[in-house]
Amino acid sequence: MIKKFKQGYRQITEDEPGHRFLNAHKRWKGSNEGTAVAIAIIISAILLIMTGAVLSLVPGIPGILLGLPGLVMIATRFRRVAVWLDWIELNCRKIAQKFRRRRAPH
Repeated sequence: MIKKFKQGYRQITEDEPGHRFLNAHKRWKGSNEGTAVAIAIIISAILLIMTGAVLSLVPGIPGILLGLPGLVMIATRFRRVAVWLDWIELNCRKIAQKFRRRRAPH
């Protein structure tokens, strides 16, 4: 199972921005694991998101580092979440690009 997570992470990082999470969803949907594994993934993802939310309230601890992997795990199970994460990634990249252009020395 850990090997599959590592392979999935590698595939997500190599996919084209804007299609990463939808491709991950398609790959995981085509796999033949049982219902128990799917439920375990969803429960783990929810726990990561909740822990990240709680830790984000503590000064100095970036809780988002736990919440994002939880969202990615949920995206492998739910298409709508995968599409939403792809949309967010593209918009964050556009904002970052605009910010970099403004900060660039002239």
